Amino acid sequence: MASEDRGPSAQERLRIVTSLSRTAVWEWDVAADAMQWVGPAAELLGVPDGAAPTSFGAFLQVLRGGDADEFRRRIERVLSGDGAELEIEIRRAGPDDTADRWLQCVAAAQFDAIGAAERLTGTLVDVTSRRSLEAQLRQAQKMESMGQLAGGVAHDFNNVLTVIRGEAQCAQREPDVPEAVQHSLRNIEDAAGRGQQLTTQLLTFARQQALQIGIIDLESFLADVTPMLRRLAGERVVLDATIERPLGQIRADQSQLEQVFMNLVVNAKDAMDGAGTIKIHATRVDHGTEPSLPRDGEEKWVRISVRDSGPGIPPQHQERLFDAFFTTKPRGTGLGLSTSFGIIAQSGGTIRASESPAPGAEFVVLLPCATSNERVVVPGSVKRQNGSSTILLIEDEDMVRRVTQVALERAGYDVLSAPDAESAMTILERRSFDLIITDVGMPGIDGATMTQQLGDQLGDTHVLYVSGRPEESEGLTNGPRRHFLAKPFSPTALADRARAILDEQSSTEPA
Repeated sequence: MASEDRGPSAQERLRIVTSLSRTAVWEWDVAADAMQWVGPAAELLGVPDGAAPTSFGAFLQVLRGGDADEFRRRIERVLSGDGAELEIEIRRAGPDDTADRWLQCVAAAQFDAIGAAERLTGTLVDVTSRRSLEAQLRQAQKMESMGQLAGGVAHDFNNVLTVIRGEAQCAQREPDVPEAVQHSLRNIEDAAGRGQQLTTQLLTFARQQALQIGIIDLESFLADVTPMLRRLAGERVVLDATIERPLGQIRADQSQLEQVFMNLVVNAKDAMDGAGTIKIHATRVDHGTEPSLPRDGEEKWVRISVRDSGPGIPPQHQERLFDAFFTTKPRGTGLGLSTSFGIIAQSGGTIRASESPAPGAEFVVLLPCATSNERVVVPGSVKRQNGSSTILLIEDEDMVRRVTQVALERAGYDVLSAPDAESAMTILERRSFDLIITDVGMPGIDGATMTQQLGDQLGDTHVLYVSGRPEESEGLTNGPRRHFLAKPFSPTALADRARAILDEQSSTEPA
């Protein structure tokens, strides 16, 4: 009779399972001090094949000193009967103290009839990747907490800077101001403007910056941002920017677009260990010169590349570059490229790592050009027309309300102000206005709730909501005659926006 094929033995099946699961199983005969292993023990412990430790002392020798001591103490407790099981994470020893490999060890003891430990059986699994992800998550949570703090400070500081900048602007328009005083006032205004740029960066870091989508002239944008990127790259990095004119205009949030190129330059600097060359190249492209462009949508695009002279991107990292929390930096958060991907996608574009064989890493940003009938609005460029337009200004911060009212009045408007929604609703019972400007976040009734409660009483009146918090702006402009202006802004910019809204209202009214 032919022998029956019973398949692999239990030992062979165990070897297959441990190999597939990357788990080593060990057993220690306590009395004989002999260890046996099944699975990839040599790989996990960083020893040559066939050199897995055969005694408990040899096992301890492949672990880091402090971890080996703690592991021995925990094993002694189990052997004494103080708990029959243990679970511990330990590091293996190695030539490079910075390249720790973390191993999770789970073990249980078996005792004889009189309570003496006969053997320990356990498993060993590499948990380095899991611990790395946990560390990245903790870092991200810490950054989120820091962002919340930075965002709160920035919102409050914006109000202070608005007053400083507004008072400086108003004082410059006073008659017979000496030139020396004018010079000082311009310095104050410029310093306040730079302060507002810093708060905008803080809000971007905190992800609390309301999107301010506008038309951006790319040539001017790159000319303005390049000096900042050079400072960011540092003295040991040469940053060259090549602009093939004309580039045209795009629709995007300028501060968010700045953040994208800051992220790319910082990554390039880190890849070169702080020394090397970064080349930025911007040019117009179309489907003929850039085959990767989407076939539907805009025909004209802008291609901006950022290339460094570093070692390049390993092939195994290409697919995960834009994954959240993926990083090759020892202390990186893994959020820079994923955030950049989201910002570019919101602008209708794409970002990718180039697969060019040239040395170094290259990231390519593709953005659709804005249509030719859209125009860039420069603060202060709106033509001011004095007239009888009436504005109701609602702002709970006294200093902000006062300086804003003065700026609007100097722009030729008849302005009445209120410190809260309740006072404003009382005023609106007696008279109407051409435009209502209201802060969204106020004590008591907020700006959005106020306009909802007024309902039909507002009639054809336009409402301009102002806020620095994106969560407050959501849905505010869904209805007709509803507008939004994100903080921080200068009083001049507010007056220009008011003029644009009132001009729009006039152009839609029947003749």
